[in-house]
Amino acid sequence: MKILISGGHLTPALALIDYVKLNKPQIELAFAGRLYSQSGRSQRSREQQEIKKRQIAFFSLHAVRFANIDFWLLPLSLPQFFWSLIQAQVIFGKTKPDIFLSFGGYLAVPLALIAKLKGIPIITHEQTTKLGLANQLISRMAVKTAVSYTQTLCQIPKKKGVLTGNPMRAEILLDQPQPEFLPQVDKPVIYVTGGSLGSEIINTTLAQILPQLLKKYIVIHQCGPATKHRSYAGELDRLVNQLPKPHQQRYFVRDWIESADLAWIYRHASCVVSRAGANTTLELKQTATPCVLIPLPFAYNDEQLKNAKDLARTGGCLIIEQRQLGSQMLFEAIQQVIQHHYQYHQKMLANAVKTQLATQALLEVVEGVVNDKS
Repeated sequence: MKILISGGHLTPALALIDYVKLNKPQIELAFAGRLYSQSGRSQRSREQQEIKKRQIAFFSLHAVRFANIDFWLLPLSLPQFFWSLIQAQVIFGKTKPDIFLSFGGYLAVPLALIAKLKGIPIITHEQTTKLGLANQLISRMAVKTAVSYTQTLCQIPKKKGVLTGNPMRAEILLDQPQPEFLPQVDKPVIYVTGGSLGSEIINTTLAQILPQLLKKYIVIHQCGPATKHRSYAGELDRLVNQLPKPHQQRYFVRDWIESADLAWIYRHASCVVSRAGANTTLELKQTATPCVLIPLPFAYNDEQLKNAKDLARTGGCLIIEQRQLGSQMLFEAIQQVIQHHYQYHQKMLANAVKTQLATQALLEVVEGVVNDKS
């Protein structure tokens, strides 16, 4: 069996890929995604780097993100859309998959259209409670639509919807060694992330309180990759280099944090500051890591605020909406979480649910569809 994988939600895709490589090595995998990141044609995309690291065939695809285009500009995007269909046709010709597995997002749309035309079965997975715009279209063409939450099933025809849960990286739940970039840990650890691409407002707000934080804490900061216009890591390093030497040695800024290192961080951090994407909130919930969440305000259907409120109900999470975010407010929220870390952690443990075997369940759906066709 050969599976072609694509989609905007990289983390569950990587979780499934890792599970297949470990448990079903006879299954062939191929991945279609962006070759370059949003910062331009110099920075390789995160999906390309992660897929290459796993030694899986990667095929570059450039597609139109219609949701971000003004209505009057749509006709100008049609040539690019048709070009993406040609690219998708070439990818299917080279990979000859038995099934196309989508994880939503605009990149998966041309692939799903070509798969439908070629009679190749489609399965798409939705990680949030409401189908995204791309998945609303792809689910109409799909044989099955796998969802992470029970309440999503009502948005899908009864025979198509299947509850699998949201695949989670297995490494996150393992006991991992201390990251090599951390020489010693003699202070409480704060982990700050704005997601894979980073967050300008989180980075700049954190910069204002770093001198205060580094007096008492170790700060690990995943700031996102450099863009054509600026390098957050470089700017933050220059700022910290003006501080006393002991404080400089407590700050660790990285473009990206590997899964194994992140697993250690979740288990040892006194506080995590983060956006509230579905994967991050799932990982924080499963590891019972107290946190301050700053939901992305323009996420589709306000999904990140819903994720944050869901996690806050466990009793171990504070929410700061971006419109209210300020340096002093963030500093006080971090202080509160650290001071009450034990109580917050215990509340999250008490409210934790056992990790669903979501990755295995999703793969079983894929295998079932392929077997039914053959």
